[in-house]
Formats: sequence, structure tokens, C-alpha cells
Amino acid sequence: MKPGLVSPQRIAYLDRASDIIGPCKELGASAVQVHGDIKIDELQRMRNISPELIVINSLVIRGQNLEELDAIIMETSTLVHL
Repeated sequence: MKPGLVSPQRIAYLDRASDIIGPCKELGASAVQVHGDIKIDELQRMRNISPELIVINSLVIRGQNLEELDAIIMETSTLVHL
């Protein structure tokens, strides 16, 4: 395997930037999938602290929540990688 073709990712079920970013740095993860509810200000804090970190915010599709998901996407589009 050539270096750079695969990068470690972390999956986090946390809602605080500091709790998510610290272990990413310790593990050498270049990306994190955030599962669960995280506030916009925490996503902004993550972007400020670690702008090189790829952040993927998981979205859960349930019944008729497409409008809610659309709003979340609009609010977070500059803070996460879609």
C-alpha cells in the first residue's frame, strides 16, 4: 500500500469539539465522522481549532424529516464536508 492512499478516520458519538479533536490528533486521524447531535457552535469550534480535519456530520433520515435535514445541511455546509 502506498502512503497517502488511505487515511485513518475516527467515528465519534460526542458533542464537544475538544472531546472529538483530541483523540483524532492522538490517533493521527485526518477525518472524523460525527454521529449524534452536535451544535453548530461546536462544529465551528472544531473548524477553528483544526481546519485541516475532515469533518463528516452524519444525518439520520426518519419518516418525513427531509425539511429538517435540508436546514441542517444549509447551516453546516461551510463547517463540514458533504
